Amino acid sequence: MSIEFPENTPRDVKRTLNAAKDRDLGIYNTQRYNIVSGNTNNAFRLSSHREKDGVLYLDLQINGVLDRETIPEYSLVIEALDGGSPPLRGSMIVNVTIQDVNDNQPIFNQSRYFATVPENATVGTSIFQVFATDADAGSNGEVEYSINRRQSDKDGLFNIDSKSGLIFVNKALDFETKEVHELVVVAKDKGLQPLETTAFVSICTKDFYHTV
Repeated sequence: MSIEFPENTPRDVKRTLNAAKDRDLGIYNTQRYNIVSGNTNNAFRLSSHREKDGVLYLDLQINGVLDRETIPEYSLVIEALDGGSPPLRGSMIVNVTIQDVNDNQPIFNQSRYFATVPENATVGTSIFQVFATDADAGSNGEVEYSINRRQSDKDGLFNIDSKSGLIFVNKALDFETKEVHELVVVAKDKGLQPLETTAFVSICTKDFYHTV
C-alpha cells in the first residue's frame, strides 16, 4: 500500500495501515507487528490496538523529523506475527512518499557579483548573469529574479530577466555621472508563501573616450 506525509508533519501523527487478518483465534491470532526494513533513521514507529471484532488494527506514526530533500521516499517492510511457537508471519510493503513543503529559500551561487560595462553600451546589452537554486520541488523550487528598486537602481538603469537572471542595460549610462552601480538582486521561489534571498551586484562603468 502507499501513503503520504507532508515533510513538516509533527511527531506522533499517524496513518492507518491495512491490518493483518488471521482466521485463528485467541493467542494464535495476530499478536504484534514489526518494521523489518526500510525505516531509515527510525523515522516511523508502529502502534496497534485490538477492536471487539478481534482484529489487531495497525497505525504508522511519525517518530522523528521528515525531510523530503534528504529522503523523499521510504519503502517499509512490515511483518505481522501470531502467538504460536514458533510464530507464523506475514508481511506487506508500505511505500511512504514525503510531500514537499516550501521550507528552503533560494540560494545564490555567490553572495556578491562583480561586472563591468562600457558607458556606451546600448540598451539591451547583456552584462552578467546571476544564478540561484532552490532545493524544494515543483513551484516551491522554481526561482524568479528581480531588482530591489527600493534599495538600489531607483533610476532603472538596469533590468534583469526574471527567468534567466541575466542583467542587461535598460537606459543610457554615463561614466561621468556615476562610475559604480550597486544592485540588490532578489531570488524568490513560487511557493504559496514564497521565500526569498538577496545578493549584491557591483557594476563598474568603463569610461568611453569622448572626442571634442
